[in-house]
Amino acid sequence: MLGPHSLEDDGMPSCDRRRLRGAIGLGATALLTAGQGSAQEPRRRPDVIFILIDDLGYMDTTPSGGRYYATPGTARLAAGTVDLTHAYAAGPLCSPTGARIRAGKSPARLGITLPAGHLPPLAHDHPIMPAQGPRWQKVLTPESRRHLPLDEYTLGEAFRDSGYRTAFIGKWHLGQTENFWPDRQGFEVNIGGGGYPGPPSYFSPNRIKSLPDGSPGEHITDRLTDEAIGYIEQH
Repeated sequence: MLGPHSLEDDGMPSCDRRRLRGAIGLGATALLTAGQGSAQEPRRRPDVIFILIDDLGYMDTTPSGGRYYATPGTARLAAGTVDLTHAYAAGPLCSPTGARIRAGKSPARLGITLPAGHLPPLAHDHPIMPAQGPRWQKVLTPESRRHLPLDEYTLGEAFRDSGYRTAFIGKWHLGQTENFWPDRQGFEVNIGGGGYPGPPSYFSPNRIKSLPDGSPGEHITDRLTDEAIGYIEQH
């Protein structure tokens, strides 16, 4: 979470593009919210930026001691904030982790235990135990739900109901069909979020319904970062 002054403590502009690109550039998802205020009632609640780096291993960043990858953006972010080293992802896969963060429940309670958010919804309402599994699997495991149910109260809905403006930018992967996408789960702005397990193309045209094509050859990381910065500057 970045408070309203966290990008200007050193006298830099409130939204310096180079520094924010360094912080967000690795992220697959950015959840952005803006606290509301007025001339009569100054804003007291902080703006919030939540960055989820998809399928990140604990030792994949330099602040955690990793030496294989160079992650200067993450190092700069960690150096200027509180570094919590004993909180881990609820699951080692993208859809279960994303569902857990967005709904506030463990993947097992949600029935989302596999990265299956790009597949058609199951015909039945709840995951069930199959009659048999693949030969390499030693135990039977339930089918994984393929979408985040609409009756779950999401982080986006909680911020929205508290008077915040909300935006979701990047990978969603919690429902193939549009009725399960971020704009149906509390986010008024959805840029790039859908059932995609990854972008059909990393370069424009990206072939993503919720992300209009940019200039030919534009890289999706640059595009999503610019969209996030634009939203921050607007709100």
